[in-house]
Amino acid sequence: MNFDFGNLVCKPIPWLQESGEEDEIVISCRIRLARNISNVPFPNRASSQDLTEVVERVQETTERLDQLGDAIFLPIEELSSLESRILVERRLISPEFVQQKIPRAVAFSSDEKISIMINEEDHLRLQGFGVGLSLSTVWDELRAVDDGFAECLDYAFSDQFGYLTACPTNTGTGMRVSAFVHLPATEMCGEIEKALTKKTPSGLAVRGFYGEGTDVIGSIYQISNQLTLGWTEWRIIEDLIKVAKEIVDKEDKSRQKLMNDERIRVEDRVFRSIGILSKARLLTSKEFIEHYSYLLLGVNLGIISQIQKSTLNELMIITQPAHIQRLYGSSMRALERDVYRAELVRDKLKL
Repeated sequence: MNFDFGNLVCKPIPWLQESGEEDEIVISCRIRLARNISNVPFPNRASSQDLTEVVERVQETTERLDQLGDAIFLPIEELSSLESRILVERRLISPEFVQQKIPRAVAFSSDEKISIMINEEDHLRLQGFGVGLSLSTVWDELRAVDDGFAECLDYAFSDQFGYLTACPTNTGTGMRVSAFVHLPATEMCGEIEKALTKKTPSGLAVRGFYGEGTDVIGSIYQISNQLTLGWTEWRIIEDLIKVAKEIVDKEDKSRQKLMNDERIRVEDRVFRSIGILSKARLLTSKEFIEHYSYLLLGVNLGIISQIQKSTLNELMIITQPAHIQRLYGSSMRALERDVYRAELVRDKLKL
């Protein structure tokens, strides 16, 4: 393996620097597809030889696909713990994927818009990412990759049930559609529960900053569909877009209400965060995300102009623990990371 992780952590995630629909409230979106190869046991039942062959077949296919001509292919067992965590922090692989002890690999495009986990819960987990609520664009790009794999690999598919997956809840389209929404004003107005308890045909799951089973940090919520069986891909996407736009509308109205009735309260939150980040000598990952939330709100409401949203989104990634350690070239204790994180934030934001 010859891949430069030092170069990877030094650059922002390319697609997160772009502009997208509803991107003042929807930070990013993702579509994930679960796929398996016909006549090969699911990863939790397959032999090591079966899984090694899956990795090899997917690598060969990846190298042939025009849609993934520049893809990076990394066997996970050849990575250090730190390198694996960097990929998790960039959302190219899942935390659960790192913990597995079976033959597995990841492939991702150079712009990091497409990622394929090989031998996670299913043989393939194809992921497409985009800024804002650009789900239609993400789906066009991911579908082209999925179609390319389908031409070369015989997917496990049933005319009655659709794509067959290791977890029955994914059977059907095998699709999970998610959006990361930033809802500080809805929280401040005390209406977050009302905004997120939507009853939708495809079901709505609400998760925290790092996904399933994690806490909400910085007023950032991950919303996604729950049902896949009996649905078409476009119907799932359209359903989530509809729900996300309703949530966006609620946040917009909450922001307008706060700016009309309690502007000083909003400004206080924003400028307190600037003050803390400019003076803090220790800063945890969680603390930064909380202050990132208020700075992002301040940028989007025009309260502050000296900070760019692209810089905040870059910091959201590179201030995480594995990135900090790779940027500074050594393994660190938590306290050391907190020192370097505070320095990095002051430097990037020019505070």
